Amino acid sequence: MPQDAVDDLIAIDDLEIPKHQLIELQHKNQLYVNLSEIEDADFAVGSEDKRLNRALYGE
Repeated sequence: MPQDAVDDLIAIDDLEIPKHQLIELQHKNQLYVNLSEIEDADFAVGSEDKRLNRALYGE
């Protein structure tokens, strides 16, 4: 591990920052909906999002 990385880890003496970052990342991961499930009403995907996804994936 490069010394700069070690120094950065040592400088983080409070684990709340990394824990908060992991929680935020997990929350953002929950936003993903598989294209095959985009019509599922449980996900409440809007018509504009559906249109954009179909345009992106060529459906």
